[in-house]
Amino acid sequence: MIQEPVALIRQAARGNLEAMRSLRDVGLSLAASSEDESDRLFALYEASIFGRMAAELGELADRANLMAVLAAQTDILRGSDCEQERERADEFEAEAMALAELVVEQGGEGSEEAAQMIVANAEAISAEVMARAKHYRKVWGAE
Repeated sequence: MIQEPVALIRQAARGNLEAMRSLRDVGLSLAASSEDESDRLFALYEASIFGRMAAELGELADRANLMAVLAAQTDILRGSDCEQERERADEFEAEAMALAELVVEQGGEGSEEAAQMIVANAEAISAEVMARAKHYRKVWGAE
């Protein structure tokens, strides 16, 4: 049974983890089915909002899922002609790297993929992004 989006948003606002995951997944589905890059990016923004909420309340897999959403946003924005969008790409990349490090440290579902992401991107990530990743580690590591 498909739930009304407004009902899911209200449930998510009250802390319902499954509603958060559902809304994240709807955003991912919309992004995957869109051929327009700006529509895909908008859907990923929505997915990242609910993904962050799910990552806070959920399991390690929710953090790994958010890491993938942020990486997809980074890929789209990285190729932009707009300096502000490239700066946002750096922020998303830093947050994704911080989450990847935390997922690897905690082990379990998604940790192998996170480790592969770190290794694959280690040389390509700028010092500025790594410095921002330290900030996001503190943010995501805080209780």
